[in-house]
Amino acid sequence: MTNEEIEKKLQELESFWRVSENDAALELSKQLLSDLNEANDTFYIIKIKNILGNLHSDQSDYSTALECYNEVIRLGEKIEDKKSIAISLGNKAVVYRKMSDYVNSLTFHQQALKIFQEIDYPIGIANNFGNIAIVYRFLSEYEKALDFIEKALLLNTSNDNKYGIANNYTSFGIIFQYLNEHTKAITYYQNALQIYTELESKYGIGISYNNLGLIYSYLHDFSKALEYQLLSLEINESINNRVGISANNLHIGLCYYSFENYEVSLEYYLKSLAIETEVGNKYGVIVTYINLTDSYIKLHQYEKAEESIQTGFNLALENDDKLSLMKLYEKYSKLAHLQQDYKREFLYLKKYIHLKEEIESKEAIEKARIFDQKRVLQEDEKSRQLQLARFQEQERIFHNILPISIANRLIEGETTIAESYEKHHRVKYTPESLVTAAKLSERYLTDRFLPDKAIGKACDLRCSICLFGA
Repeated sequence: MTNEEIEKKLQELESFWRVSENDAALELSKQLLSDLNEANDTFYIIKIKNILGNLHSDQSDYSTALECYNEVIRLGEKIEDKKSIAISLGNKAVVYRKMSDYVNSLTFHQQALKIFQEIDYPIGIANNFGNIAIVYRFLSEYEKALDFIEKALLLNTSNDNKYGIANNYTSFGIIFQYLNEHTKAITYYQNALQIYTELESKYGIGISYNNLGLIYSYLHDFSKALEYQLLSLEINESINNRVGISANNLHIGLCYYSFENYEVSLEYYLKSLAIETEVGNKYGVIVTYINLTDSYIKLHQYEKAEESIQTGFNLALENDDKLSLMKLYEKYSKLAHLQQDYKREFLYLKKYIHLKEEIESKEAIEKARIFDQKRVLQEDEKSRQLQLARFQEQERIFHNILPISIANRLIEGETTIAESYEKHHRVKYTPESLVTAAKLSERYLTDRFLPDKAIGKACDLRCSICLFGA
């Protein structure tokens, strides 16, 4: 295959991934990998493996995703492609965030950030700032989250990265929505929408309309929510974004349910169910069955309601989704009451209460685990600040007592300043010993110059130790 043909296939692969054509993406990636040779096509293999990692991450297959990213890092080191290494480190960080391992997530983000800063890649730096903000949002550290989004926005603005700016506005909107500052959230979502519209980014426009629809649903303004969800649906259908289409159908169904138009809500729920089943999103299927049950009950279609509950229940049981199981027990209890089967109602109500208590207990454990992760992160930050303070103090001392050129060489980590003396006496001089020698020689040896007199004095001292003992 020519490079042009490979590039075209890679664009097709990325397009499949972005619209959740998972089977097509997996098939095309296998075909490409079989046609490429690691010795000659490492650059393209890296791109494919990164997309594969993203695909498995989206499907919650985290171990396979991490394998893909680790392979990219290995190949990146082989061809000294620092940018690809940093991208994969950032992707690994996202996977750990999805696994609720926030300590590892921040660790890998910081590693990626360091490389992006070394190679001076502003987009990578800004993206990492944005992703670090998401981690802090999950830790409910909203002030830190806002701080990192602000850093990302400043960097994207200075580099005129409009896609990045729009993403940052969206992130601001999400944070303010969490903080119940809905007016601010709406403003930021609208700002993001304006930029995506200028860029003609249909994917971004669809997300922005959806975000606005969700916030108006939360505010119980279902007329506006429906308006935005229909606009989002139109955009997502034009680019065949099936995940977006499914989400729109579900939320449109919820709007019609709030209008007590249960027949129409049912139509949209069934459309969402078909897509979620097709793409293999089991959680999406379960959620849709839960909502379908409500519409069937309102329409007095009790047999279909029970069928929906049972199908959703089996899937939730298979996936150990206890939150959905709890909701389905509640639906069972409600349905049994309407059917005047009070014995079953009581049985399912007991199971609902028991599971609710179990989930609340697990939530308390999860909160404690997150609190512990926060403590670890705070200790790491204290340690980092202490090291920084020590470095700054060492830098100040070096500049106060040594010539600028020598001080800068020491600060940059050069260890060969006294190399000839070290080889001659077969010893190692630490920067600290040279600083001490410099202080003493500057005070007492006024007829000689730095750095020679400091290194010479350190040598004399070492010789004395060797001859007479410490």
